[in-house]
Amino acid sequence: MTEEATKKVEGLRELIFAKAEAEKGAALQNARREARQWVAEQTEQLEQTIAGISRDAGKRAGEIRRREVMAAERESERERLRLQNRLLADAMNRLASALEGLRDRRDYPAVLAGIALEGIESMPSVSSVVLQLAERDQGLGGAVVERLRRLAPDVELSFDPTPAPITGGVWLRSGDGRWRSRLDWGILASEMADTLAERLLL
Repeated sequence: MTEEATKKVEGLRELIFAKAEAEKGAALQNARREARQWVAEQTEQLEQTIAGISRDAGKRAGEIRRREVMAAERESERERLRLQNRLLADAMNRLASALEGLRDRRDYPAVLAGIALEGIESMPSVSSVVLQLAERDQGLGGAVVERLRRLAPDVELSFDPTPAPITGGVWLRSGDGRWRSRLDWGILASEMADTLAERLLL
């Protein structure tokens, strides 16, 4: 093979490698964009569910207030508090059921991977991350980590089979233990309890 032919072959090889690298980068960016879009859509749906629960609780609270007018002040106050507590408990149970229902979805591993990706990106620059799941989700650890490795190839990911003290979602920590991210259904439900209580007291 002549020197000129050899240079052409080398040039063609470099062009092929460059194109492959560009396609790899584009595919990774598309995957990350789709994951973020998916998480945003699921968050919007969950917020709509919570808003519906809040509206329903508000209507029922209004009916309770109208009934109170007809009762003695002290007794009606006690009744109001009892009924508000019952409404709050009912709303919290419905929210917990909605979150628990995520486990019935076929794409539940993708849900957890998307949530974990957001958690990883919220951490200061880390090179390695350890993932833990709730006891009921232990069997999904491998699938979640595999998805995350495609979405975050620059981060060394591993799965700790020790059940995390959470009801659902993901528990993340940096490899050096300096950073933690607890993305737990229970925390979300607790945060919403205060919001629901405030709305019932309006």
